[in-house]
Amino acid sequence: MGLGSNLGDTNKNIAAAVDLLSKEFDSLTVSPVFKTPPHLPNKAPKSWNKPYLNCAVECYSNKNLEDTWRLIQKIELESGRLVREKWSPRIIDIDFLLYDREVVNSKDLNLVLPHPLMDQRSFVLRPLSWLSPDCRIPGSTNSNSMLKVNRDLREKLPIWMVILNVTPDSFSDGGLYPSQEMLYLRIKELINQGAHIIDIGAESTRPGATVLSDKDEWNRLAPIFEIINTLKEEFLLMPKISLDTYHSATAKRAIIAGIDIINDVSGLTDPNMINLILDSSCKWILMHSLSIPADKNITINDDINVTDYLYGWFSNRISELEQYGVKNSKLILDLGIGFGKTAKQSLLLIENIDRFMDLECLLMVGHSRKSFMAETCGADMSLRDLETVNISKKLIDKGVDIVRIHNLELHQNIFLNY
Repeated sequence: MGLGSNLGDTNKNIAAAVDLLSKEFDSLTVSPVFKTPPHLPNKAPKSWNKPYLNCAVECYSNKNLEDTWRLIQKIELESGRLVREKWSPRIIDIDFLLYDREVVNSKDLNLVLPHPLMDQRSFVLRPLSWLSPDCRIPGSTNSNSMLKVNRDLREKLPIWMVILNVTPDSFSDGGLYPSQEMLYLRIKELINQGAHIIDIGAESTRPGATVLSDKDEWNRLAPIFEIINTLKEEFLLMPKISLDTYHSATAKRAIIAGIDIINDVSGLTDPNMINLILDSSCKWILMHSLSIPADKNITINDDINVTDYLYGWFSNRISELEQYGVKNSKLILDLGIGFGKTAKQSLLLIENIDRFMDLECLLMVGHSRKSFMAETCGADMSLRDLETVNISKKLIDKGVDIVRIHNLELHQNIFLNY
């Protein structure tokens, strides 16, 4: 189902609908929430030009199609849906998008499945491709996956993953948030700015960084989870929370605490991580690296075609994980820019990023402020932020799903009319 609201307290409206849906359907999963402009007819009143909040939900129904549809309509009314003129602002829309592999065109039910025009709308496909990237639209002449169809759209809707380090030694933002209050204000700011994912790191992986034990790592993280739980009472729909860790013991505690994503920079090499993947509903970031922390003296040989090498590595790792029962829909691929790659190799991977699009996993690039920019930007982080935005635009144009960045405000300002 697709949920949308652009009237009243939109966050509260969608949260209320999600709550009602979760009481009636099992295994409900919610995508990130996206703010998008309305699709309006010509000469629509100016008062209709209100941005939407959109998301998608996936769930299990033990009812037949007709009863499921009637229940969705009932929940839509209970969530505040009113009979209004087509295209006009509304408290809530709940669009029935897909029902397994069914193709339906029923006048009696007033229902068409798959939902008409869904394959042309990024505000539908982007959240759906988060939930089920390898799904095909049933009955469509386009046999590509949901993820590929979304990437091919002219209108791009990127997923912003914002870095929040609670480390004293990270390369560009270490020690910025020494108090609980400062962390609370920063996370709240990121929520208000529209972060889709907040990626929390408690151990720096820059070259020369101090290695932490999982106990020391958790001591840094525990106060953040307290802040997040407090903010959940204020913001009913939170960004997805990602934890940057390669310690399986930390990942296990974070899953119990309600984390959404585990960002494992070691490439999921710990067998205990595999067991956690199978037992949790989290997504997992699979990143390529030759050493943790990064070591500028350990890089892929210059004689090797870095793009082919990385493509082969990811293909093999995905196949290995499939043998353990790990589905593609749980994985987010990260090329590991700056980890075991020279500056030239990092730039080549960014230039050839479209090579990795056929792996049918969500694709993330973490290029923000990294050292490969030193030749053109030096150590000035404000210049690196501008270069980060330029690279982000190129990556998003090529179809990259998630960009991992430090400066969300700058990206939002530049992408406002993009």
